[in-house]
Amino acid sequence: YLGRGRGHRARGDMQAALKDWARALRLDPDLLLGHYNSAAALYELGQTDKAIAELTAALRGNPSFPLAFHLLGIIFAERSDSDRAIKAYSKAIRLHPDFSSAYMGRGLVYLKEGKKTLAWKDIDEAVRTGGRDYAAFFNRGEARYRSGEKAKALEDFRMALALEIEHPPASLAMGRRFDEEKQWADAAKM
Repeated sequence: YLGRGRGHRARGDMQAALKDWARALRLDPDLLLGHYNSAAALYELGQTDKAIAELTAALRGNPSFPLAFHLLGIIFAERSDSDRAIKAYSKAIRLHPDFSSAYMGRGLVYLKEGKKTLAWKDIDEAVRTGGRDYAAFFNRGEARYRSGEKAKALEDFRMALALEIEHPPASLAMGRRFDEEKQWADAAKM
């Protein structure tokens, strides 16, 4: 049922995926991936309370599952529950010290809270641990742009594009940001 559920999700049929994962969980109530996959689908459907319940069940079965804490961090950050988001991201990082996305998530929460030193430490660590991941550079570029560091943001957007030239969000963000500033000529010099 897990594999079939993933297939349904890949085709965008979240309801069918959730049904298959529920079947898998009836067979094995402690099935970690059944709970996590269900939580991720429920989150995508905007059913965050149910997603939290599934993540809680996953963590009861395996309290050392960093992906569950990461998704909790995302949900709490979107709910503007900064304290719980930071705690969830921090737990994910303790369990997996090279978890680039968890550093980025926590850094963005710190930035929103005005804790710039902590924010930039985490955001830079996300880029360091992300290696050649375009998303880390793209997200740091977005954060730098929002903080008024437009020249540094451009450097990060350029790196994101170099790593993933066909990445539409990076292309659109860079175009949108520098169209606002009428700096297309500079952006075209890549």
